[in-house]
Amino acid sequence: MTAISSFVNNPPQRWRRKLERNSPFWTNWMRRRGSALSIAALLVAGSSSAPAFPDSKHKDIACRDLSISVTLPDVGTQTIQGTLCTPMNEARTLQILLGGVTYDRHYWALPSAPGKPSYMEESSKNGYATLALDRIGTGSSGHPPAEKVGLKANVDALHQVVNAFRVGSIGGRAYSRVITVGHSFGASVAVAEAYRENDVDGVIASSFLHALGPRIGEFGKSLYPAIQDPITSHSNPPKNYLTTQPGTRSDLFYSKADAAPETQRADESTKTTETSAENHDIAVVQSSPKITRGVNVPVLLAVGERDELLCGGKLKCDNSTHVQDFEKEFYGNAAKLTAFVLPRAGHAINLHRNSELWFRAASDWVTRNVDQKHRVD
Repeated sequence: MTAISSFVNNPPQRWRRKLERNSPFWTNWMRRRGSALSIAALLVAGSSSAPAFPDSKHKDIACRDLSISVTLPDVGTQTIQGTLCTPMNEARTLQILLGGVTYDRHYWALPSAPGKPSYMEESSKNGYATLALDRIGTGSSGHPPAEKVGLKANVDALHQVVNAFRVGSIGGRAYSRVITVGHSFGASVAVAEAYRENDVDGVIASSFLHALGPRIGEFGKSLYPAIQDPITSHSNPPKNYLTTQPGTRSDLFYSKADAAPETQRADESTKTTETSAENHDIAVVQSSPKITRGVNVPVLLAVGERDELLCGGKLKCDNSTHVQDFEKEFYGNAAKLTAFVLPRAGHAINLHRNSELWFRAASDWVTRNVDQKHRVD
């Protein structure tokens, strides 16, 4: 079928039982894709609809997979795959979720440990619609030539998705408020899109700073051709698509003392690709202060205290005030910059045991800076 790790399709019984008992969001995500097929195969196939969560705890939330057509310069029409989860309360605010390099929409649906909520689950419980995307060149979205898939292509694609949900041409309804939520390079895409298009109501940028940590060089060394990898080779990625070498993600993306081993294995099993163009553009936004200074909507920065890709060099991420004071020179007044530091967490802050703290901080920030602002206006 595929070379996907058996963990994703057949987790250890101990963890499966805990997940089914304590994490109905993840259980429903798995059930929608069927026990006989791999997650990757079903994501490629897609599904036009999905039932509401089977557990009564989530009876007012429904999820479905979407295929979104975008047109990119020098590439043409491509398909972006995503999963839309909507509360039944007619949420007016949509969060569009973008993973970092070598991550796709699974990053937003994985629980940090058995019994813990994912970002999508927590946001849905708080009344927000979420759209988790496989960015162009990742997951089951289109894979154009690698040299064509850099920051600009990602921004172009995101803008078209934002516009489609603003006007209601996809998903069955229009959203009056749209915010983008990015992780790492996904945050770069969200920030750059907000700067260029000025079409969103807020930006949450996680694992995104104007600083580099002592282990950033190790990330570059961890990359190799995705076609050689046992996880990503199943999709036959084109030339110059890259991924992380087996066994490197835990050291790079985690503070392992605060991350469940099962989650780290699931991360490896659901990893995806990055392109050579993305690798070239990975620090464009951080090295161009005019971009962040030109964002005219509220911005929340979130980072793990022990993120050694970003922290521990010229910036010590020991508390939120320290990070906010360091970063405020890179933003204008319109950003109303807020920073949040997740204690003991590494770069993949969604996947640490205490990630609920940052999920709640994100929802509280949206309520204060987007929802309440619109009610006042």
